[in-house]
Amino acid sequence: MKKILLLFLCLFCAKFPVFGQITDIEKTAFLRLQERLAPLHQPVKRQENDWLSQITTDPKQPFEVFCKENLIKIDASKSVIYIQPIGKFNKHQRKILKELDKYLAVFFGMKVVSFKEISDDFIPAKDRRKMVSEQLRTTYLLYDYLLPKIPKDAAAFIAFTEKDLYPQDSWAYVFGQASLSHKIGVWSMYRFGNPKTSQKVYDNCQLLAFKTATHEIGHIFGIQHCQMFHCNMNGSMNLDDLALRPTYFCPDCQSKISWRLDLQMRPQFEKLERYWHKIDNPTETEFYKSQKEKTY
Repeated sequence: MKKILLLFLCLFCAKFPVFGQITDIEKTAFLRLQERLAPLHQPVKRQENDWLSQITTDPKQPFEVFCKENLIKIDASKSVIYIQPIGKFNKHQRKILKELDKYLAVFFGMKVVSFKEISDDFIPAKDRRKMVSEQLRTTYLLYDYLLPKIPKDAAAFIAFTEKDLYPQDSWAYVFGQASLSHKIGVWSMYRFGNPKTSQKVYDNCQLLAFKTATHEIGHIFGIQHCQMFHCNMNGSMNLDDLALRPTYFCPDCQSKISWRLDLQMRPQFEKLERYWHKIDNPTETEFYKSQKEKTY
């Protein structure tokens, strides 16, 4: 019996190479980093009619709770973020998606693979509706399309579309939706503006795409909406909320990602500083430089 149990444990550990709750040493190190980074971040404030004012039942998820809820770590060096574009994107949108691949690879320290763009003709009529424009139902894309097709080495499998999205008939729209338990997500560029209009619209569309994609992947990796700081993992009820939401994760949510993906914060901040410098965004460059300096 002992041999059988030992064999089972060996096979289990081979499938999940990093397993277990956070150690006291790890917890202390992360909490110290959070204290150092906190002065660079603003506490989130409840505003009238904003996303946070609508939350009545969502539990807060501090770092230690996250670690207990997500015992199995993800080996970022052996896992892949897969992206499936669905629809008819113009060349400017395709350019943004290509740049998004690069950004996600830096942000999560993980390989990103984009599949060939496909038509949305496969989506049945019952999972479409006509409002101002045609909308696609997120739940069909998540559970009927993506879930059966998840690649074996996927840390996340995401569909991107240029059409608007809705989760159920009672909702007007959503920017995106993800599953915290199934590695799948979907988001839309529809409400970000047409990037071929001007360079200003292009830059804004790209920034909103960055925010939305990292937010949804944050959900896939187990992070709930952040109620602690002004953070990328805050919720968004409309474009105004999304525009105010930063690109970066707060100290608590960054700790969650760093612990679960087994990534060191300083090297990640250095890579993000270089990335934003390369695409000529001085505000984000300076922010990550300041974050990096707080980790010394």
